[in-house]
Amino acid sequence: MSRLTDLADAVVAALNAAPGGTFSTAFEASRSVLPRVTNADEIESVRVLVSPAGVPSVETRTRKLTAHRLRVTVGVQQKLGDDEEAEVAALGTLVDEIVDYLIGRDAGGATFVELANSPFCSEKHLVENRVFTSLIVVTYSALVAADR
Repeated sequence: MSRLTDLADAVVAALNAAPGGTFSTAFEASRSVLPRVTNADEIESVRVLVSPAGVPSVETRTRKLTAHRLRVTVGVQQKLGDDEEAEVAALGTLVDEIVDYLIGRDAGGATFVELANSPFCSEKHLVENRVFTSLIVVTYSALVAADR
């Protein structure tokens, strides 16, 4: 598999291996190509999807070593019920807990670099589908032997 896919799988494994009580809402993370709403009615409970997002840069470190910046996106989604305000607040807490858990945590042999969660929630998904969708973008760095 690709470095990005391996990294996404490692982030999934890390989230699923979190000690009980780490997150206020139980979930099982999985890897997906994109965290998107296909059929909002299929989202019965909170889902956490980790997606390979890209390689924004590769830097030469030595003649035989490069540093690859690797990005994954962690999407948190839930179909909302009748109490939108309370549900969005609870899901926001879960997003904060996932952010706190991932900060500084290396994965799949790659070193944590930075994390962003902006915008906090997709207004389009909320308005059009009544689905809370928050995206957390996590950047890692991996040293790779250069083929020269």
